[in-house]
Amino acid sequence: MKENLSKENKIYNFFEKAFLFIYTLFAIFLIVSFIFTNHGISSNLKYLFVILIATTFVIIIKNKSLINLNKIFWLLIAISLIFYFILPFLKFNTPTSDYATFYYNAINFSQTFRFSNAKYIAIFPHLNGYIMFLGLIMKLTTTKYFIVVLTNIFFNYLGSFIIYKIFANQNHKELGRIATLVWLFNPINYSWCVTCIPIIIFQTMFLISIYMFELLIKNINKSKKYLVLSLITGIIAGISNLFRPIMIIYLIAIIIYYIFVLFFYQKEKWYLLLISFLIIVIPYSLINKTNIALLSYVSEYETTSTPGWSFYVGSIGNGEWSTIVGNEFGEYSSTIEKSTMEFHNEMFQKALQNYKEKGFQIPSFMITKFRHLTSNINSLTGSLFYNHISNAPIIIEQIINYLSILFIALCLVLSLTTIIIYRKNNNNKIILFYALLIIGITMANLLLEVSPRYFIPVFVPLILLGLSFFNINQNLSNKNIINNFKSKRNKKKQPI
Repeated sequence: MKENLSKENKIYNFFEKAFLFIYTLFAIFLIVSFIFTNHGISSNLKYLFVILIATTFVIIIKNKSLINLNKIFWLLIAISLIFYFILPFLKFNTPTSDYATFYYNAINFSQTFRFSNAKYIAIFPHLNGYIMFLGLIMKLTTTKYFIVVLTNIFFNYLGSFIIYKIFANQNHKELGRIATLVWLFNPINYSWCVTCIPIIIFQTMFLISIYMFELLIKNINKSKKYLVLSLITGIIAGISNLFRPIMIIYLIAIIIYYIFVLFFYQKEKWYLLLISFLIIVIPYSLINKTNIALLSYVSEYETTSTPGWSFYVGSIGNGEWSTIVGNEFGEYSSTIEKSTMEFHNEMFQKALQNYKEKGFQIPSFMITKFRHLTSNINSLTGSLFYNHISNAPIIIEQIINYLSILFIALCLVLSLTTIIIYRKNNNNKIILFYALLIIGITMANLLLEVSPRYFIPVFVPLILLGLSFFNINQNLSNKNIINNFKSKRNKKKQPI
């Protein structure tokens, strides 16, 4: 029995080490890409930025008291409220592009329960969830733009509470308070609160999904509660997917975690793990099928969740959106009469053909896309906030740009450090789940997206992974203290 257990542990340790090695390489590449890709700042600032990362790394390693902010926690919360509730009273420019699509279709839905651009929404069913949700809020309140901002602010504060609960659930309430402040004061969340796009709502729903999964695995020894939590997890994952269709990555991460982590420690409950996963998948699937059916009824187009067009866009050019792509969309979509299925299937085949033609150039193409998607979030965030606010001074864009650089750098460095330290203290297995989500979201974006804004959801598990550094480091320090104490005590007991 012991030999079998030892063999299983060796297998698990092999897979864990292999995964940690892969994530370490991935994280290093992410940091290098972010540093050495053009951010619209001077070369001197880039070098200063590298020094800043190194300095931050050393300070965090040496000074663990940085997370002791209990005394000023509520003061900082009050300050955040002032900053956030200034936003609805600002004067906003008229929404354009995708932001206009969401805003004006939501207004139309609030008044007629129909879309003003039905065909477009039918082609992209992931737009439907946010448009209907926002339309219902407008139906109950007003169609003025400030209601969009207030809705985002509400969900952002809900997210700050959920991230606190995640770390409190790990018996680290102090770190939960730090996570709350990081969530509220990071410039990316703050800036995207002024946009009519489901980024903030999805971020919070994604956090809730992760929190539910952590509650789930914490109660694995309580069968009835475990299965009920599985059902709730599936429902929340399904709702989250209505706002951004990437929750399939979450489900894949769950099944990998079940197979390569829980299975080795709860092998005798393999049937419970299987039932749990099925219970998660069923409501998730039902919610998404209901959404497609509802969209087909409202738009009067037969629609599908197949991402053929996104796959095609992700396969052309250098991985960036262009007017040529926009013209192609107008040309192809004009042929749609009552069903979007043929359109997406045709685009999917064209995407496969593009990748066949690229052949051995695919790795180079993916690296270019990777750099584009991951390295321009700061400049996009700064320009987006500036362009949404009427008569905003240009310095606002620059400030948000630089603050975003610092925030992203800190997330990247801390997440890599967490994985490095995890090798010495690997009791907190949920860290592997965070890393799976980060890699999964990045890989999906490489295949399907052309805008850095779609990479923003990766900051949910990235923040969780980065802040887990303090949890692991503290546990490791405590472990060393206990071992040193035991060692000294044993030396005293030894005969002279």
